[in-house]
Amino acid sequence: MRLGQQTGAEDDVFLRSWFRDQVLHPHETCHTLAELFPLLDELGLDLESTSINRFAPKPRRDELLEQERTLAEAGEKSLAEGRYFPGFFVFLARRT
Repeated sequence: MRLGQQTGAEDDVFLRSWFRDQVLHPHETCHTLAELFPLLDELGLDLESTSINRFAPKPRRDELLEQERTLAEAGEKSLAEGRYFPGFFVFLARRT
């Protein structure tokens, strides 16, 4: 769905939400999974699932980090070619 494709009240809610997130957001940082693993360990959390491997069964950490590097290289290439490449990922972690 493109920005502004919704109709009625949903359109206003979506636009306000998008504006607050993308324009008024006071602070945003970027991190890699490699940077987050020590934090997860410190907090006693175990990575259960991630979009990096398309939510497939959890592989070893080194495999995930290699997949992350491959995605980063693809992103840099796409941006250099003037194409958009989303640079975010999501993950689920649980207490060990």
